[in-house]
Amino acid sequence: MDSEAVAEKDGCVTFYWNIDNYSYCWHKRREGIYSPDFIVNSLENTQWTLLLYPKGSTEDNYIDYFLGRTSEDGPKNIAVKCELAFLAEDGSVLLTKERERDTYTNGTYWGFEKFAKREEVLSTKRNYFLPQDVLKARCRLWRTDGKPLRPITFHARTTVNVEKRNFYWDIENFNTNVSGRKITFPIIGPDWDETQMNFPFSVNKIIVHNEKKIFIFQLFFLDAMGNEFDCNQIHIFFTDFRVCGLYSMLFTRSILMQKHHLYLNNEVFNLRCEYGLPTRTDFKSIYRIDCETISPSIESRNFTNEQGKNFKEDGLESAVSLYRDLKSIYSKGILFDVVLHTTTETFPAHKVILCARSPVFQAMFTTDMKEKTQESVEVPDLEDDTMRRMLLYMYTDTLEDLNWESAIKLYSAADIFEILSLKDKCSHFLKINLCPTKVCEVLVLADIHMDGDLKEIAQHYALTHDDDVFNSDEWTEFTRTNTALAAQTMLLKWKK
Repeated sequence: MDSEAVAEKDGCVTFYWNIDNYSYCWHKRREGIYSPDFIVNSLENTQWTLLLYPKGSTEDNYIDYFLGRTSEDGPKNIAVKCELAFLAEDGSVLLTKERERDTYTNGTYWGFEKFAKREEVLSTKRNYFLPQDVLKARCRLWRTDGKPLRPITFHARTTVNVEKRNFYWDIENFNTNVSGRKITFPIIGPDWDETQMNFPFSVNKIIVHNEKKIFIFQLFFLDAMGNEFDCNQIHIFFTDFRVCGLYSMLFTRSILMQKHHLYLNNEVFNLRCEYGLPTRTDFKSIYRIDCETISPSIESRNFTNEQGKNFKEDGLESAVSLYRDLKSIYSKGILFDVVLHTTTETFPAHKVILCARSPVFQAMFTTDMKEKTQESVEVPDLEDDTMRRMLLYMYTDTLEDLNWESAIKLYSAADIFEILSLKDKCSHFLKINLCPTKVCEVLVLADIHMDGDLKEIAQHYALTHDDDVFNSDEWTEFTRTNTALAAQTMLLKWKK
């Protein structure tokens, strides 16, 4: 039986873990990065964590990935089935491996050495594994003893803090021989001693004197009109005292000279050099989605210590039984008494469930509205997938395989039908998955639905990541179509 079938039959614990700025992970071989801990009550109050070795535990060319038990709470031994995966931006699986049954004691880690090739994740398949430089990891757990397991989902984020700096290099008299010209620039960053970076132009060689650091360098050239062109990015991990990173330009000097009127400003070749340095301090956050309504002030916690804070799940086996029974009634179509119509599909349901979950449906079926005496309700504004997900949540209080697009649409549907717990969970999903290319979409969504909390979080994200957000194509379009909202957000920047 595959993992999806097992999840459907017995339920599973799902743990999503996003690692922001993954390219800047400074860890050496045998140095790991840990997720926040999470506690699962229906696994006997056991505490778990995910462990990733960005440069492997035995070989530098691989990423190792493990699940570990981190507390003595619960039984001495517990056996689980585990699936570890890396996901694409839309939530689809890029790489997955399973362990059928492992027994965990406190301090035990099971998983996979050589889970993924570093070259694929960081280079050849980077666009798939690291969109916006975010690695999306997932772990799913199942019991192997036949006891019920309450479905629950945790979302966690670890951000590798990065300080970015830049400088300009104007190469004069570019029409003459520039071979051998170089600039020496001091690099001073958090947790770094001052080092020197040399740029011999003809060889395009970057030399940095520093030990065991990670460094990302981005080069842009400016044409005669001042427009910037991306010249590529290099990623260097320093393991020796003296390391050279080779930088290949995307054009030759002869090409530049042939079109000097376009690329040179008074025979001056203008470059802007940008580099990023990790600070060695990580920010972590975690929240959960389960079958209870949780106050947002409790549901979302932020912390900066290495071990993090724990989140306890307080469900009972009776909750699992109720979840299964309601889902069974829905999936088997027992005693349906109303049909919801989208533009292309019909969805049978039970009025009593709809009334219990939504004040809007309750008003339809209990007051003198036309739906009270009818056996069908037209809902043309909802897409089929959104309706399907909303109904599943109303019956089971669970969200399955939530991704960005479905969370946006479910949020709007939850607001329309006043399903506040669903709206809160979609809102939290959007908050923890914010990125520079998506923050504009969340700002518009929050503004339309007058969600001050979501809007404030999105604006704070935009200001915290101002270079990436305000220089993006999405923000340029956003300022054109949502001028007032963009101006309001930018004004906050100047008030900081």
